[in-house]
Amino acid sequence: MRVMSRSLTLLVLLCTGFVVGQAQDQPCRLAKVQYSTPREQFLKNIKLSAAGSDVSPSFRHEDSPQATRWMVRIDPDYMKSGPWNTTLIIGDRATGAPFLKAEFLDHGNTFGAQWLNENLIWIQVWWGRIASSDIILDVEKKQFIYNQFAQYGEVTFCKEE
Repeated sequence: MRVMSRSLTLLVLLCTGFVVGQAQDQPCRLAKVQYSTPREQFLKNIKLSAAGSDVSPSFRHEDSPQATRWMVRIDPDYMKSGPWNTTLIIGDRATGAPFLKAEFLDHGNTFGAQWLNENLIWIQVWWGRIASSDIILDVEKKQFIYNQFAQYGEVTFCKEE
């Protein structure tokens, strides 16, 4: 069993080295971000639900472009070791109440969220050093309408000419 485990480890290391070696040999002008369908291991870390009344008035609200809605971003304490979780609470100006909660669990140390218009929020969740998810949340429909996994290996390990 130990020999099989060592063989498997060696095979993984060789394959990883081959992929990285190929990317390092590629000129940066040809490198690109590789987009694919969301990975199952990260999909389980994204949760969407109705919001409760757990938003303190002291939280900083970020208004949508026309200020008809607002978003509160609750970041983790990055000074502590992970896993890190970020929560977005979305509310409506007319009622003043939150109506939607999006949770992003066990992510890397970079997270971004920005209003695109009154209904859409663009979210980028980094899962590690070279992998992220680009997501668009439709707050009116209360669903994610775009979710792509982005792998930055080619642009990270390319060779400058």
